Parts: sequence; structure tokens; C-alpha cells
Amino acid sequence: MSKDNFFLVLLTIVIILAWGAVPALAVIGDLPAGVTALIINFSSLLTVAFLLSIGVFDRFNIKNADKPKEEWQKTWAAFRNYDLKTYLKMSVLSFFWPFLYSLAYFYAIYIKQASLVVLFNFSWPLFCVIGLRLIDKKKFKLLPFLGILISVIAALGSAFNGQGLDKIAYLMLGLGGIVAATQGGYAAVTDSKWWKDIHPGILTLIGAAITVIFSFLYALIFGEFSLLREINSVSLISLIAIGVLSNGIGFSAFLIANQKTSGTGEQKLKIKAWWLASMSLVPFAQMLFLLVPIKVLQEKANVSSSSWIALSLLIIAFLILRLSNWYEEWSERRKNVL
Repeated sequence: MSKDNFFLVLLTIVIILAWGAVPALAVIGDLPAGVTALIINFSSLLTVAFLLSIGVFDRFNIKNADKPKEEWQKTWAAFRNYDLKTYLKMSVLSFFWPFLYSLAYFYAIYIKQASLVVLFNFSWPLFCVIGLRLIDKKKFKLLPFLGILISVIAALGSAFNGQGLDKIAYLMLGLGGIVAATQGGYAAVTDSKWWKDIHPGILTLIGAAITVIFSFLYALIFGEFSLLREINSVSLISLIAIGVLSNGIGFSAFLIANQKTSGTGEQKLKIKAWWLASMSLVPFAQMLFLLVPIKVLQEKANVSSSSWIALSLLIIAFLILRLSNWYEEWSERRKNVL
């Protein structure tokens, strides 16, 4: 194995572990959604600002991949590239993801539905396909779309384990729908032509800032700050760790890996196929972390045998989306070569 490929494997492990730990840490944090989102995104804001300051996003910005270092565009300089209208677009996007996403996600975890929200979260490929159709006018490719649709429907059926819908189930359908739609919509936007002109570090920083503002207002309006008197150090550290791991270490590793797998060469495309497939292990890791023998996880995670069936189906949907997109890219290259 070459050094580059070995480094990519290490990055993949970092991403899987950093993102995989998020639901379990949120369960341990055990605070209402608004306060949880506020603490997590405030730590994310500080982490991303630090990473911007030391040039992580400059070094691994895909736009700088083929340029000599003296020609790199620095993130702080890139702030001048956008007009007010573009910043408003970024702010609106940030309201839906990560703010609205975070609120629904962490509310579901707070009401002891961690395993179910993990499953809903990874039904996002369906919404991504629909979003790309609306944003970039990409036509549905029937077989991949049907594969994703059937996998998602079957997965959610397995998740509820054939039981009748009660109040919690209806609530989870609503929360899960918000989580999946906002995650899928964000993925569609960042896969679209619009994303190509936006610096990832800037969008991440704005996303964290917008979420901090609206989470603060939400927690203030619904009286969640009164519960902070009872917060313990374990809860606080767990939530801060999510911000650092998810938007800090995990996202930086993702950007680096994305840059290393970019390109149109045949070898690059083969490596990219492997890397895209490996990202399907993130929800698997999240479910495994929920099984760690800690009392609070055993009481609130609610991982059942049907959860694993549903997870397997959702991983299939994820692979269909990512690998069908990869196949289009590979086919286009073959046409150009021939």
C-alpha cells in the first residue's frame, strides 16, 4: 500500500470515528435540543475559526489542489469574494442546515429516540436526489432512484418494527422528516453548481454562527437555560466534544480526503469509489457507539434488532446514490478517453 493510500485509510478511520461518536455523546449530554445545539455549535464555531487561522482549509481546499503554495487563496481573503446576496443565501441555507437539522436531531435524542433518528438521518439520499433535480435540473435516473426509494421505505418500515403508530412515532416521523430533508437538501446544494464557488471553510463558519444565534433564541424563548444550573461536567464535555469532533476534526479530515480523491484519472476514480463506499460505515459506527455499555446509553439509545435491518437497507440507499454518481463520472471519462 502506498503512503498516500495509507494516509487516506487513516483519514477514513478518523472520519468514521469522529462522526460515529456524535449520537452517543449527545445521549450522554442529555440536555434539551436548543441548549444542546447552542453548546455544540459554539464549540464548532471556535474550532472552525481556529482551523481557519492555522490554514487547514487553505491547504486542503480542493480549489488549491493543483496550485503552488504561493498561489493558494487564503480563507480570510476569500471572504471578500462574495456579495451580500451570496452571504444571505449562505445564511438561509445555514438556517435549514445545520440549525433546523440540529434542533430536530437533538430533540429526537433528548426524547430517547437516538437509534431511530440515526436511521432517519441516513434516509437523506432520497431527498438529495430530489434536491439535485430541483437545483441543477438533473433528471432522475429511474433504477438508482427506485433503488433508493425502496430502500428508504423498507428501512423505515423495519425501524418501526411493524408496530402501530403512537404519538412518539408520529413525532419521530415529523422530526425524522426534517432531519432527512435538511441533510439531503444540504447535500444537494453542496453537490450542485452553486457550491463550486463557495469556500467550504466560510460556509462552515457561517453555518455554526447562524446556528449559535438561533439556538440561543430558541433556548431563551422556551426557557431551556434554567436547566443549565443542573448541568454536570460530563454533559458539558460530551457536547463540546461533538462540536470539536464533528465540525473540527471530522470535517477537516473529510475535506482532506475529498481533495485526495478528486481528479479524473482512472486510478483516482478507483480510489474515489472505495472512499465513497467506506463512508457508508459512518451510520454503522454511530449505531455501534450507542451500544457501548454505559448506563445512560442502555437506558436511552433504544437499539433493537430491527434497527440493524433498517440500517443495512439505508446503507444500500447510500451506496446506490454515491456509486451511481461515481459511475456517471467514470463513464464520462471513458468517453473522453475513447
